[in-house]
Amino acid sequence: MRIRHIFTILSVIVFIACVIVVLSDSDRSTAAPYDELKTQMQQEIVSALHEIVALREQELELVRAKYEAVLTSSLEMEEAQKKLSEARMRLATAEYKPDVAMEEFRKILAIQEQQLAVIQSKAEQGLAVSSDVVEMKLQLLEERVRLATAIRDMQ
Repeated sequence: MRIRHIFTILSVIVFIACVIVVLSDSDRSTAAPYDELKTQMQQEIVSALHEIVALREQELELVRAKYEAVLTSSLEMEEAQKKLSEARMRLATAEYKPDVAMEEFRKILAIQEQQLAVIQSKAEQGLAVSSDVVEMKLQLLEERVRLATAIRDMQ
């Protein structure tokens, strides 16, 4: 619960920094002070994203330990891996590292595709309903669009 609270706070910081950066881009007549502010906010964004990645790594290790102790499912393990890759992709995007961001993008899609395969298999066995398959397909497609848009915007 504490990790989620920290993620929420860091996400708010990143959002505020992004708003300030966007607002500074809209008014070039006073560019000098805003350029300095933009640089400072970019550094704060990157710093916050480094913290998020570190916390996601800790979270993954906790989930991995639970998984090895057979206290959680592979789905929760995959979800933790996906969240870590998302955090790494956001960091790579903020640091203007398109190759790293693209690699994390591929990892996220691979995890989503694994989750879809599991749900489809369960549906075929009668352990899941077809609406679960449709929902997972929608999530996969939405994820592809969201992540591809993020990569495109970075370039």
